[in-house]
Amino acid sequence: MPMKTLLYRLAGIVLALIAGLVVCVSLQQQILRWRAERLLADIHQIQMGKSTWADAQRLMYRWGAWGAWKGSCTAEQCDYQIGIQEGVPSHAVIFETDHEQQDPPWMPSQWLRSLSRQLGSRSPVVIGGFVVRKGIIWGKSFELILDVPRKSNPEGFEYILVADATAVSHFPSYYIPLEKTSQHPEYEIGTPGACEGCKSIYAHFTPFADPGFVKGVLDDFNLDCITRHHACIVEGDIMPATTRTMKMEPAINYNADLADSCLFPLELLGRDNRYVVTAEVVSNHVKGAGFGRNQLTIFRTSSQLKGEPILHSGETVEFDVQPFQIYGRDREIEKKVLKRGEAVILAFDRSINGEVVSRTSLSACGIIPFTAENLAAIQRGIQRDVLPPDTKPQAWP
Repeated sequence: MPMKTLLYRLAGIVLALIAGLVVCVSLQQQILRWRAERLLADIHQIQMGKSTWADAQRLMYRWGAWGAWKGSCTAEQCDYQIGIQEGVPSHAVIFETDHEQQDPPWMPSQWLRSLSRQLGSRSPVVIGGFVVRKGIIWGKSFELILDVPRKSNPEGFEYILVADATAVSHFPSYYIPLEKTSQHPEYEIGTPGACEGCKSIYAHFTPFADPGFVKGVLDDFNLDCITRHHACIVEGDIMPATTRTMKMEPAINYNADLADSCLFPLELLGRDNRYVVTAEVVSNHVKGAGFGRNQLTIFRTSSQLKGEPILHSGETVEFDVQPFQIYGRDREIEKKVLKRGEAVILAFDRSINGEVVSRTSLSACGIIPFTAENLAAIQRGIQRDVLPPDTKPQAWP
């Protein structure tokens, strides 16, 4: 066979292989997008607080090939996640296994991933899920993750682009100021403060949020980012309406009287704090002088209303009490003194450790006078925190 003819044939074979790979990558993306659309439709159908364990089982049966969970999955408690990605096991996708670092460089999967990126794949990852508590689906989520290619090297990526819509049932005060939570208590839109190597936008909503708002957030996912030729590169590409809403959201409406007197809704304090206990004031004493002067108060705990058990009735604990932590007092600092024997409700986000508790251990407005009315409001908030953290707290000192 003449050399020229052989070269033509080899060139034809190479071109055919390249064309086949382009079609293969495109087909994979189309299939992934189709699955993402089906999954998003199923997440739409979940009615938080109404959908049952039977509804959850139907979804698990439908998505069993892509689903996984940690620990047990029963009607009493189940955190079920569904992960979809090109050529990667669902368990690795869901539980964030770094499969690329685990594979040897000569493995075909590495070659295929590199080649697919050069041919236009953005390595999309789609994760959906729901949370069952006591036979009811209380939470649902949907997340889209994409690689943004590096212009100088299509094989690599510049950063990761993330859009996330997840149900939560509280917004910790150390994370979101009470002033902001009070403006819209059932949802939060924003970008994470620490997101190295990524651009991200999230919409977090409680199970009691307006269903129309939740539907709008889920409808806002631009799944076209999975298959479009020009890469989605910013938050407005992947979640356009949510990004616009975030940018148009007014600044925190700071109300000095409201903040200084701590007259925020008690339901929020009960819902958003991880721990709530009842106690009485044992004593007050001052430590230090000048700028180092601290008003220390010793409390004797009575009962724990919320959170994993971390204390026994009758134990004492000492706090550095600041004026902004006392609920409902007037703005004059000298009057913000807790009286011996006064019954209070204490609210805080983190368990107590160390010999002297810093003022950040008690939440803003976290010392609440104990009255029947205040207790009822706090308990209403506690009942709305239907998705508490699963991590075990540290012990009290």
